[in-house]
Parts: sequence; C-alpha cells; structure tokens
Amino acid sequence: MKSLFRLVLLILLLCNCSKEDVEPVSSFSGILLNSSNNQPIADGVVTIIGYEDTSFFDGDRQRFSTASITNASGAFDFDATIPNTVDYLVIRVKIPGDFFTTTECSPVSCSGLKPGKNYKGLTLRVSIN
Repeated sequence: MKSLFRLVLLILLLCNCSKEDVEPVSSFSGILLNSSNNQPIADGVVTIIGYEDTSFFDGDRQRFSTASITNASGAFDFDATIPNTVDYLVIRVKIPGDFFTTTECSPVSCSGLKPGKNYKGLTLRVSIN
C-alpha cells in the first residue's frame, strides 16, 4: 500500500509542472545598417532587454539582458532563453565609438516584443552622430 501511495504522490508531483514553468526561447536575427547610406555596421552590439511589467507607480523592472555582436556583414543571429518574469522585450543597439544610438527597427517595433516569439529577418537602422 505504501508503494502505491508513493507512486501516486510521484505522479502528482510530476504532473504539477505546467507548461508555463518552462522558460520561453526567442530567436533574433537580422542586419544592422547605417541609416544614412544603408551600409552594414560591423562590431555593433545588439542587446535584447527583458522587463517585468510591475505596477503603475513602480515603473517596469529590468529582469533580463543578452547581446550579440554583428559580424563584418552587419549580421546577427542568436537565441535567448527568457525568464518567466519577463513580460516584454526591447532592442537596443550600440555601435563602435558611440553610445546607444537612435534605432529604427523593421518589420517590427524595437519595443514591446513578446518572449517566446521569433524575430527573424530584422533590419535595424541606426543614425550615426
């Protein structure tokens, strides 16, 4: 009888893991371009930042960050495992010799991306000062 009880308890514990407990993976790929001449930018840093939507008064909290460096052709391609505490993602770009720059993203916005979705074929255009 004890072994049957243990078996049932083990099954209940294993079944308690819901799909929501699994941290989502998002994929990001694309190219980083100079907005004035459409030339690729090598060694740019494409950063994905995840925020938790807290309360109206607290403001949102950063919960996650990962980055990739663009290659000689300005391309980037990486996967990120996003913690379950992240509600939305934002793309930020830093280019060599400059602080974070003004970035235009297409075909999606640079902010409000959802964890667990794939964002392939992004074109990120930056204004170089």
